[in-house]
Amino acid sequence: MKPKKRTPTPPAAASDDWQKTPYANLVRYVPSGKYFARIRVGGKLIRQSLKTKVLPVAKLRLGDVEKVEWSNLEAQAALEQGNAAVQDLAKLWRERLEADHSIKPRIKTY
Repeated sequence: MKPKKRTPTPPAAASDDWQKTPYANLVRYVPSGKYFARIRVGGKLIRQSLKTKVLPVAKLRLGDVEKVEWSNLEAQAALEQGNAAVQDLAKLWRERLEADHSIKPRIKTY
């Protein structure tokens, strides 16, 4: 049997899926039409869906996403320095609990 030859997809095709907008840190995924936040926080690139296809709504949600990501970075820095408040520790514990998929949802609510 002859092995099948694969034709590589051109790298430009993947970049055509993302469309720039006139606003900073806001991009649109063309196949779905949804807007995404594309921000760099603490040296890490974060791309998160804004769950909307409407530009004015996406602009409003972008600010919320940026605020949450920066506050998470500040809380993590305070935790590493040992200056975390009990409120920050409880918030971090809840986030880790929600992110742990090995625990069943009913146990999480208990």
